[in-house]
Amino acid sequence: SRNDGGQYVLKAMKVREEISESAVRVSMSRFTTKTEVEDFIKSLREAVMLLKF
Repeated sequence: SRNDGGQYVLKAMKVREEISESAVRVSMSRFTTKTEVEDFIKSLREAVMLLKF
C-alpha cells in the first residue's frame, strides 16, 4: 500500500528505499494451512514470472 504501514521495519533493517517500496507483506497465523502456503507460493512464482517478461 502507499502508506508507511510497516516500512519502518524495513528501514530499521537498512533495506534500500527502492527495494522497500516494492516489498510485499505476507501475513500468516497459526490457522494458516500448509496447502494455503503452497498455493500462495505457486501464485507468487507465477506473478513474478509475468513481471520478469
